[in-house]
Amino acid sequence: LACYGVNGGNFPVHIDNHGGGDRRVLTLIYYMNPGYDSERQGGRFVPWKITDRAPSPGVPPVMLSADHLEPLKAIEPIADRLVAFWTCQLPHSVEPFIAPRGNVDGRYAITVWLTAEEGSDVFERGRHILSPTKAHDERAVQERDTL
Repeated sequence: LACYGVNGGNFPVHIDNHGGGDRRVLTLIYYMNPGYDSERQGGRFVPWKITDRAPSPGVPPVMLSADHLEPLKAIEPIADRLVAFWTCQLPHSVEPFIAPRGNVDGRYAITVWLTAEEGSDVFERGRHILSPTKAHDERAVQERDTL
C-alpha cells in the first residue's frame, strides 16, 4: 500500500523493471481515493510514449532520455480505478501531490506486480530499456550507473 500523505510526494519518469533477475512483468495499480480532486491535489499517473527518436531496444539495455519521451494523457487516481501496464515497457511518472488537509487528502494506491518464470517468452520480451531518470528502485539506479 502506498500513501502520499505529505505535500510534494511524486515519482520521476521511470520503468519498473530493467531486466536481470527481476521477474516482474505486469504492474497493476489500484486506486482507493473517493472524492479525489486531482485539479487541486495533483498526483496523477502519467504514462509516457517512447517516440521514434529513441534508440531501438537492445542488449545491453538502451538508455532513454527526455528527448525520447512524450507524456500521454494523465490518469486521475480516483476510487476503484485499476491501471495495468507491462512493467518493462511503459515509462511512467506521478505528478507532485499536494495534501491541503493533511491525511484527509491522502492519495492511496495498492501496487501489485505479476511475475513470470525466468526464461519464459513473456519474461524475455521487452526487457531492454532503462529509465530516463534515477528512480525509486535501487536496482535501476545501479544498472544506470554501470552503463
